[in-house]
Amino acid sequence: MLLALAPACSKSNDDYMVGGGGGGGGGGGGVDARHADAPKDTVLAIDANELAGRVCLVDDARLLTDSSKCSPTGAGGLTVRLGMHSTTTSADGSFTIDNDPAALPVWRVTGMGIVSSYSPLGNYYVPALSQTGYDSITSPTANNVVTVPGQGDVMVLNIQNGVGAIGATATSTSTPAPRYSTFYSTTSATAWSQGTSTDSHGMAWLPGINVGTVNIASVLGTTTLTSNAVPVYDGGLTFIQVVFP
Repeated sequence: MLLALAPACSKSNDDYMVGGGGGGGGGGGGVDARHADAPKDTVLAIDANELAGRVCLVDDARLLTDSSKCSPTGAGGLTVRLGMHSTTTSADGSFTIDNDPAALPVWRVTGMGIVSSYSPLGNYYVPALSQTGYDSITSPTANNVVTVPGQGDVMVLNIQNGVGAIGATATSTSTPAPRYSTFYSTTSATAWSQGTSTDSHGMAWLPGINVGTVNIASVLGTTTLTSNAVPVYDGGLTFIQVVFP
């Protein structure tokens, strides 16, 4: 079963604004990655005093389109932030947190052993990738991606009929272009492909994007869905979901 990450992207173009956070580097640390300033627009209002959610921690980014693959015991002690409020996760990644109606609508997840992870606020499913998993796909023997200060990554979960969308592409339409062409999930957990499209996992990875915001066009057949102003953080991973009809 797939759990929704954020409001589905549509032809009306959802806007995702940059969330709060302090200085500091990216993966694995307990400090939020740096971000660019952005207008404080209200994107999504959640009318609740307390929010309950779950951080879905995986070692293999391809598995994020299948919520049954979330770590059942290894996701404890992570810090989840929403605006000025913070909390820590239980072993299975579950958490409760006080709502902050004034916050920019971005979940922020940090902790030992993970890459700092960000996701637009929209539901209770918050993806996160272990540092080990990130190192395995960036290594010289896999995809040879070099992390550079002042840049971050975006991972797109492409969904159709409740599962990973096959044959989808995701590209940045912003300037400057990402440092690398988009990588797509394959049958290999580590060696992703470029110049192709998604397999049954539905995952697209855009590494090496300058900190700030980026517009991403996702295409499946004749359908193009655009995610506007997706926040990008220094050394961090931003996860968005695109749902195709």
